[in-house]
Amino acid sequence: MSKIFSFFNKVARYLVYGYKSNGKLYLKHLKDKGMCIGDGVVLFSAQTTMIDESVPYMVTIGKNVQITGGVIILSHDYGWSTLKAVYGDVLGSTRPTFIGDNVYIGMNAIILAGAHIGNNVVIGANSVVSGNIPDNCVAVGSPCKPIYSLEEYHNKRKAAQLNEAVDIIRNYVDCYGKKPPKEKLYEHFWLFEKDDSHLPEHFVFQNNLMPGSEAMTWNNFKNHDTVFVNYDELVEYALKNKKQGMVEVE
Repeated sequence: MSKIFSFFNKVARYLVYGYKSNGKLYLKHLKDKGMCIGDGVVLFSAQTTMIDESVPYMVTIGKNVQITGGVIILSHDYGWSTLKAVYGDVLGSTRPTFIGDNVYIGMNAIILAGAHIGNNVVIGANSVVSGNIPDNCVAVGSPCKPIYSLEEYHNKRKAAQLNEAVDIIRNYVDCYGKKPPKEKLYEHFWLFEKDDSHLPEHFVFQNNLMPGSEAMTWNNFKNHDTVFVNYDELVEYALKNKKQGMVEVE
């Protein structure tokens, strides 16, 4: 029954949204129009993403680019229409827009015509990108500017893992009155997992994200030092002061 429902759901979405019914169809449509798009590009919400296809050959998107919901990527604008009304001139405004390899673009970011984003870059949510964003950085704001090097961001994220895991566990308990199954820690499992022989499917999926990085990730995973012996030890650490009213996982 679920497969039948899934099939009809896909058909219905296609009838409503056409090639924007899912990310793969949207990317194929753009490539068919001549846009240069690398392998491994992911659109998280095709329906809310807008990539300028009026001059598709002016947009280049590299490999392994993650584009979240509400993102707009432009390669032209009609701001010159205001100039025309005053001066009478037709002064076109079309510039190449380039996004490098291994780029993450946060929700509702706007990439303006002529922007050049380097490789290994994180663009923050709601940013407005114009001009050049260099390689290996985190850039945010309007106008979008680098705020961290990629190394600084890597160190920041590593330092935050334990506190975030504790917050996840405590908030889950506050909401449901029981400790979460360890699969809920699908982005923080390196704190307590090291053996790759019995990993939950969610954990394996995360380790295999981003084509080309799998071998390095699995090698790092096998050789990293866990903070806790197992998940139960992490839960005990997180819930030292939240035992009252908690029930066991069903």
